[in-house]
Amino acid sequence: MRDHRDLERRSPSPPLQPPEPSAPLVAVAADGSVRPDAGPPPPPKPKYTHVIVFGGVNDLYSDVSGQRTMDKITADLTLMYTAARAAGLSVVAITVAPWGGFRHHSKKREGDTRELNHWLGTQKKAGLVDFVIDSRPVLTCGNPTRLCPRYEVGFNDGLHFGAEGHERLGEALLDQVFGDCR
Repeated sequence: MRDHRDLERRSPSPPLQPPEPSAPLVAVAADGSVRPDAGPPPPPKPKYTHVIVFGGVNDLYSDVSGQRTMDKITADLTLMYTAARAAGLSVVAITVAPWGGFRHHSKKREGDTRELNHWLGTQKKAGLVDFVIDSRPVLTCGNPTRLCPRYEVGFNDGLHFGAEGHERLGEALLDQVFGDCR
């Protein structure tokens, strides 16, 4: 059996040397992050100012399969809004878009949609959000439960809206929230 000291004698480790001037340096910041060089830190990422929360159809549609109730949906939205406000962000809530033309829509789901949209509309006064955009008048053409057919182009499923619908919603955001960014 070999003695490990014999291996050390035959292949000694070279003594530690300072790195050559051309070798990259590594800096460890006070927070433990590692930078690839000892130069100045990279510029900070732009600070986000707003979070936009637009959703709810999947929750409303998962009332049976996922046991999503109005209490669960509003609790989850409240958590999102609260986390965003705690991070110093302005919160923009967008009501659930009309989806009455979708094949799995029902009277009960429409009632739940109206209830959720009403709740969303109260959240500015409650102090959870800074802005509420009502998507229905933006995305409908006469029937408040259905998307305007011209906004469905490309999908035609009564649920998803295409480029023109996104443009209209973007215009509403610009007018009601980001007007000072022009």
